[in-house]
Amino acid sequence: MDIKIDRTFTDYQYPDSGTGYLPPQTFTAGWEHMDGARALIFARSRHAAARSSDFARSTRQQKVIQAFKDKTLNLNLITDSGKINSLLGTFADHFHTNIPGEIYHLYSLIKTKDISIFYR
Repeated sequence: MDIKIDRTFTDYQYPDSGTGYLPPQTFTAGWEHMDGARALIFARSRHAAARSSDFARSTRQQKVIQAFKDKTLNLNLITDSGKINSLLGTFADHFHTNIPGEIYHLYSLIKTKDISIFYR
């Protein structure tokens, strides 16, 4: 997918799949064609001096989602249900979240406390 990078930045501490770090990851201002792995690094980068805020990361995540949307719309998937099903299957296989675990953790914290203060 093609993503427009607004400002050049380098993340010197992007974690690898083990206990170390990847070599410095630089994103240069302008358009870049990215595969999924590169787009993930772009979206999740946390340690770039100039672009490490939560707001900047959120903006990059939106750019990746928009690029994905644009690419799928350009493939005319609306008229091809087979492609839609295949794409959704691939997306589901690679989409992971920790929200259910976080909800369970929040529940376990709340159930041990007196929550009657919320109902006054």
